[in-house]
Amino acid sequence: MTSFETKVISLGEVIAPNGYQRDLNPLVVDRIVNGFDAAQWDLPKAALVDGGYRIIAGQHRVEAARIFLADPALAWPFPTPAGWLDVQVIIGLDSVVEEAELFLNDAGNKKAITPYFRHRAGLVAQHQDSLDIEEAIVRHRVNLVQRQRRLSGDTFVPIQTLYSLYRRGNGKRVLDETLRLRSFWSKDDALRSEGSIIGGLGIVVGERLAEEGNTARLEKVVKRYSALKVASLAMKMVSQDNGKGRSLSQPRTYAEVLRGLLPGKPGPKTPEPKPHFDTRFPVAAEIGQLTL
Repeated sequence: MTSFETKVISLGEVIAPNGYQRDLNPLVVDRIVNGFDAAQWDLPKAALVDGGYRIIAGQHRVEAARIFLADPALAWPFPTPAGWLDVQVIIGLDSVVEEAELFLNDAGNKKAITPYFRHRAGLVAQHQDSLDIEEAIVRHRVNLVQRQRRLSGDTFVPIQTLYSLYRRGNGKRVLDETLRLRSFWSKDDALRSEGSIIGGLGIVVGERLAEEGNTARLEKVVKRYSALKVASLAMKMVSQDNGKGRSLSQPRTYAEVLRGLLPGKPGPKTPEPKPHFDTRFPVAAEIGQLTL
């Protein structure tokens, strides 16, 4: 069971987060320093670990305090001696897994965590969905990044789309098949990383697995039509919408396009006709020595 205890600790005792925090953003730190308001200051939270205190929540506030300490032009704004901070220390955490879980719960109640950092923290917290999604990402060599300046087929940003697919029925297999089919699209095709298109592909993957047990027909579509072509067909569909409410930002629009491209189901095989024999002379009739 965990408990909180407020302690005054030296900034020199604060050690770096352990992989589950957001990346430190200098712009956020500058905003805290330049617009400092003691009434808005929340105490950072830290876990007591070997060699010091690891910040669980409030790394930007701690970094701002370091700037106040280092810059002689800035007055130390806290009631503690310069270089020392009041910190809420969490007692009773047994592992970094528990730290990551606490970070997710605490940060989620304040500024929203972006999907990229939520995924990263979920891995440290050993959430099963995060672990399964990461396994599929690695297997299919998806280059996950936090952001990209322009859409690229070589990198992938919309991690939230993968979580949405995972939470559908048969999610783990749906996700794996979706990323497998995506790999058939060329890296030169920037739209292979567009979240709505991947979401639409995943919807149809789920339907094919549920109805046919495989994605063989859908694979033929993906190999024949690029993501760019699918987007072009979706754009044409939306332009001819006639008030049906389709949108290029909705995965279901691309799912509708992909369904329309599916080749027909192979019909049942017609059995070959059996030769007719006069049952009185079957062998002679079969070898052509008897005309029936």
